[in-house]
This record gives sequence, C-alpha cells and structure tokens, in this order.
Amino acid sequence: MMRSVADRNLHTAVPAHGQSAAQKAAQFYQSCLQIHSTGGEQEQREVKRLVATFGIHWPRLSNASNLLHICFAISNVLGWAPVMLFSMTRPGHILVTPASFYYTVLATRRSMLRTGSGDREYKRYFRLMLSAFSQRNQSSAVLPYGDLLALEAEVVPGLQQAYTLDPVGFVENATLDDIVSLAGDAIPRSRWEDELRKLLKAADLDDSTEYSFTIDNVYFFEAFFKLCLKLGEPRMAYYVGWVAVQGWSLLTKPDMIRFYYPSYSEAADGHVLLCAVLAQEYMGLAFYANYIREQLSAEDVGDVNALVRSVHESFRNGFRASMAWKDFTAKSMLSLEKNTSSPSAAPLSFVSDAQEKPVDTLFYFFPDMSSNLLENAKGAAAARRATPADTRMVNYRSNSTVRFYYVTREERFELLPVALEPPFYSVQAPPAVKYGTLGAEIGDATAAVIFQKLRGADADTRDRVGSEALCVLNAQNPVAKALPASPHWSHISRWQLAERAMSLDAVLRAFLRATGGEQPRLDGFESLKGEQILFIFWCMAQCGVADGKHKCNDPLKLFSFFARAFECKAGSTMSTITECI
Repeated sequence: MMRSVADRNLHTAVPAHGQSAAQKAAQFYQSCLQIHSTGGEQEQREVKRLVATFGIHWPRLSNASNLLHICFAISNVLGWAPVMLFSMTRPGHILVTPASFYYTVLATRRSMLRTGSGDREYKRYFRLMLSAFSQRNQSSAVLPYGDLLALEAEVVPGLQQAYTLDPVGFVENATLDDIVSLAGDAIPRSRWEDELRKLLKAADLDDSTEYSFTIDNVYFFEAFFKLCLKLGEPRMAYYVGWVAVQGWSLLTKPDMIRFYYPSYSEAADGHVLLCAVLAQEYMGLAFYANYIREQLSAEDVGDVNALVRSVHESFRNGFRASMAWKDFTAKSMLSLEKNTSSPSAAPLSFVSDAQEKPVDTLFYFFPDMSSNLLENAKGAAAARRATPADTRMVNYRSNSTVRFYYVTREERFELLPVALEPPFYSVQAPPAVKYGTLGAEIGDATAAVIFQKLRGADADTRDRVGSEALCVLNAQNPVAKALPASPHWSHISRWQLAERAMSLDAVLRAFLRATGGEQPRLDGFESLKGEQILFIFWCMAQCGVADGKHKCNDPLKLFSFFARAFECKAGSTMSTITECI
C-alpha cells in the first residue's frame, strides 16, 4: 500500500505556489525521492551544518555534550531521526516518544553484523560515516570503532527491549516534576527548565505558558535515562549523535544511501519506502488524501460499516456462556459501540477527514513545499507546532508495523487505510473472505477491549466472569487440565488463547447469522464451503507472524466448528471432544 500511495504522490503535478494539502505532501515526497539520483555535496554540507547547530559532537566523545539540548533541538527543528523525540504537538503540550526511525537503525545494525563477514560491513559503514561527518583536525578525539561496539553492547539491548514492549507504558498530563522523577534525576531540573524555555521561545510562546507532557512509552523513557546515569552523559550523547547522523545521511547523496542497504536494488527500494514514511510522518493524512479519495467509494464505506456492526452485534449477543459473562461483555462494549455508532467517530472516519476541504483546513499553516527536502522538513515541523490539532498519524504505525486498526483511549474504534487493502478487504470478495480477514481484525480489536477490562477487574469479578468465558481459563475444566501450564507454554498464554478464541467465535457466528453459511463458491475452489473459506483465510492472515501456527491452530481446538467444517476424524489433532466455548 505504501508503494501505491508513494507512486500516486510521485505522479501528482504540483504548482510552485498555492498548493493544496495533498499537493504539499506530494512535493514533500518528491523532494525526498530525488536525493537518490541528484543529491550531492551541497546536501551533505547542509546536513553537517545541522549537526553542528544541534550541538552534536559526533564522531568525537565530548564532555561538552548536552544530551537534553540535542534531543530538544532536533525535535523542535526537524522532529525526525534521533533516539527519542520531545515534540510540541500543540501549543504547550510536549509528546515524548521513541523515534520511529530508531527501529530501522536497530534492524540495519543487526543486518550488517549478521553477514558472513563478521562485522566487516558494519565497520566499513562506520568508516564511511567518519569520512562524511568528521571535521578537520579532530582525528585524535574520535571514538574508535571498537569503543562504539562496546558502547552499543551496553545501550542496544535495554533500549531495544523497551522499544518493542507491547503494550507500552503510557503517561498522560505529566508535570515537569514527573518527568524529572521518571528520568531518575539523570539531568538536573534546572537544565530541563532551560530547554523548555528555549522550546517555548521557538514556538513564540512566553515563559508563563503552562505546559504538560505525554510519555508514549514510559519504559523506553526510563531505560534511556538509566543508561545516561550508568554510562555518563557524553557517551549517551555520542550514541544519540551516531543514530542521528545515520538518519540524516540518507538525505544527502546516493553513495551514503547505498551503503545503508545490502545492495543497490535494495537501496533504491528502501529509499522509496523511507521517503513514503517521512512524508507520512511530516504530512500525515495529506500524504494519503488523493489515494483514499480515489480508492474508497461510498459502497466500500457502507459495506465495511455493516461488517463492523455485524461483528459487534455477535459479541453483544454472546455465546454459550453464563449471564454473568454476557452482562460483563455488554457493559465492556458500551463506550465502544457508542463511539462507533456516531457518524463523526465511525470506524472509517479517515475517509471523511481525507476529503479536500477538511484536509486543506487541517494543513492550513503548512507552507508551499519546494525541491529542498530539509527546508520542507523544517517548514512542516514549524507548521505542526502552530496547528491546534495534531496533524501526525501516530496510530498508523507501531514500531515498524503498519496497523490495521487502533482503539483510542476514549475507546473509539478506528480502522486504518491498510485494513481496506487486498487481500484483507475487497468489496467484491465473498462474505466468508471478508469475515475471515477484516472481520477477524474487528473481532480482535473488540476482544482486546473486553479482555483488557477483565484483566483490570477486581479478583471476584475475574473469578466469577473469567472462568466462564472459556474453559481454558477454568483450572477445573478437563480440557484446561490437559493444557500445559503457563509459563512453560511459551508461544501463547491462556488469556491470549481465550481472547483469540472469543474473537473467532464472534466472527464466525456473525458470518453464519448474516449468510446462513451459504455464499457464492470461489472460482477454482468450488468444493469449499463458506465456513471452510472463513477458517482458511483466518489462518492465512497469521502467515509470517511469530507463532503463527499456534495462533491459528490452538483456538480452533477449543470448539467443534472447525472439526465439523472439515470433517476431522475422531482422535485427530484438530478434532474436538469437549466444547470449550
């Protein structure tokens, strides 16, 4: 999908002045893409000036390094590439979040160190970066390659683990006292206050402006500043500088881009996707607007909304469980259903938001874009601070994974554009395919809300309701007794198994209620019935994910629908003796 959106923006004609929001996004993307073919020494000099402006001393290890200033300055001017960002998303509000680019840096490092030549590729890349970013007469102060590896051995494991935690810790409306405390006093409060004053001044806000923080991943935040305490500020600032120059080197010239990737072809393809991600991060929905308007019809929107209602109704009606479980499920879904029933908060609200008038209004403060990527990035970052609404699309990606949906903190259920791409959705697809793919995503989102509330309930409620949801949660049930005990069951916990099984059961019942199990047969697979097709596509969606085999097979063993649909022989692996749902 990202390639399709990128191609649409590549071929969008853009005037020099009076650009619409979609045209601004297209020009931003085009200014990035051209670097792979036309970038050169001028672009590299511009990036080196930026490095100096932000107070980055890399490749030197310097006691003059000010880690907090580096992070705040980069976040304010560019808003992209370091390890952690402190972004003013609206006047007075600062979002603290791990940089999305950091995941790419970690993946590239693993790839270079994993080659059969040991660390030769990584060492060559390090030397190339030294050549590109070293200043004159500073070779004696440069940290050697071996010391970089030793530093990364300390930093990478902790940050990588915190980066990939799911769910991440979330802190909202935090004060400066909260921030200093969570940072473990690694940086004195006076320096936090100094950087905040600079940030407010840059945003044309006076010192009396009230400000608050949202920390998007508190585990990452704490791990970052624990490392600062352990290793010292100069070394942590060196590491942040190393990550930053890797990102900005990709905005300079072809040979810098080439050595970031394993091959020339992968460099070309990787740069296309990098520019698409950058355009999304800076230009948000404007980058998708034309694509959404062209690809999604009123028929698509109506069809998907009907699918959401069907799955939600199946959850609300419940399955063969006690009234206690049905009541708990209904109450858990109240806010979810209220939000999805409102036209302004419909699951496909991005479709209406992407129409020309709303998106142009949202990006009113963004300047016309030019052929200079860095100037475009600076202009977009400044405009984002000046815009009262948040123009970013932070929920579209989690780490490096594009999401199908998300549930807001107000429990508003939102589908995202990729969810409506084949093979997960097509308005022409048979119902069994729709329910087995997009319907399953809707089911997973709904089950996640219900089980999150169940986990957070008091012990009495969990005992009374949880054990009746699925037999796998009831330790006295014969089927549950036959299962290996967690944590020795490494691939999936009993709660996760129960959640997935509940989701699948609701989706299957929604399909049967909507179609009676009858539907047009698939060309070339006329022997397959509706239920069989649904199960096949439901399992196919797990291909390639971690423990996909277990995520497919294990829930199917908890009830008889699958065994009946495929006429599994008694005693076979997938046959079910005792209903568990």
